[in-house]
Amino acid sequence: MPETLRTALFRIVRVWAALMLMLALTTALAFFPMGGGNFLASMSIALIKASLVILFFMNFIEALASVRLVTLPAIALLGVLFALAGVDYLTRIEPFAPWQ
Repeated sequence: MPETLRTALFRIVRVWAALMLMLALTTALAFFPMGGGNFLASMSIALIKASLVILFFMNFIEALASVRLVTLPAIALLGVLFALAGVDYLTRIEPFAPWQ
């Protein structure tokens, strides 16, 4: 049964509102010093936002099986890249400035 225009519009507005809420949360996190927790929280929010965009705005839910199958290795590679970026960020040593 196809969606009506009103239902589709309501769904898009809800997803947009969720994305805006997560944008505000990401911005608010920038003002709280949590050390390595900032990175983890920001990456978690980014993953949720990317998932919402892929699922709803790119119509991944209605995609063909072949498209979904090709997406699995891409998601796995993205996970590896996030893990490598996280390890790089968390293992960096901050050098002290000469004036400190």
